[in-house]
Amino acid sequence: ISRVSSVYDVLLEDRQWEFGCRTENVTQTCSTSGYANDFGLPLSYSCPGKKVLTGIRSYHDNQIEDRRFTFRCCDVMSKATTGCHVSEQVNQFNGPMLLEVSAGQAIKGAISQHDVAF
Repeated sequence: ISRVSSVYDVLLEDRQWEFGCRTENVTQTCSTSGYANDFGLPLSYSCPGKKVLTGIRSYHDNQIEDRRFTFRCCDVMSKATTGCHVSEQVNQFNGPMLLEVSAGQAIKGAISQHDVAF
């Protein structure tokens, strides 16, 4: 995954997501996480070892108005991931979101929190 964008839909009370992908330097040695969060609780997930994020799956609960996420991570061809850092916050509650990484870079995880007030 090289790009993640999202907008909040007031009528659906949920985010609409779009993802961009690149296949460079990614192997077929992959794993999928279990659910990385519970409804209403913060999400903090990082792909293990030298794996990078290659897929995201979620489902939405209309009563709780929140999502649970699983992540697919694959090895990269280089010997190690280097220069890793946590990005600045990329959106506000109900605000648009955009995270895009340059060629040669990858997304390794996700951090999020839920607030029923928004």
